Amino acid sequence: MSEIIVELLDELRGRGVAVRVEGGELLIKDPGGKVTKGLRKKLRRHKSEVITQITIDEVARPGAHKNRRLNDDEFTEKYLILMKAWRTGFIDTDMKDSGLDFLLGNWKINPALRQ
Repeated sequence: MSEIIVELLDELRGRGVAVRVEGGELLIKDPGGKVTKGLRKKLRRHKSEVITQITIDEVARPGAHKNRRLNDDEFTEKYLILMKAWRTGFIDTDMKDSGLDFLLGNWKINPALRQ
């Protein structure tokens, strides 16, 4: 994984800035305007890697939040990001498998699909 992305996210979180992914988009909550122009530039330059890192942190890290139920759209979005990260070498097979375990274990399958 990219050290630059980890450091960028650590810096943002250290400033009290919340960064999350929703619907494939990067969302930033910046109370007090703590994101500098330089940080915004880095976020734009590394947007896809930041989205991937946040998703991986959510689904594939040991101790990831396991009590969250995922709807079909969330499952698909996170699955696609996880598999792309694995195919491109961003994560290893163990992390991919951990992420798949999380996704499958937390997928709230649409009842209409159970028939």
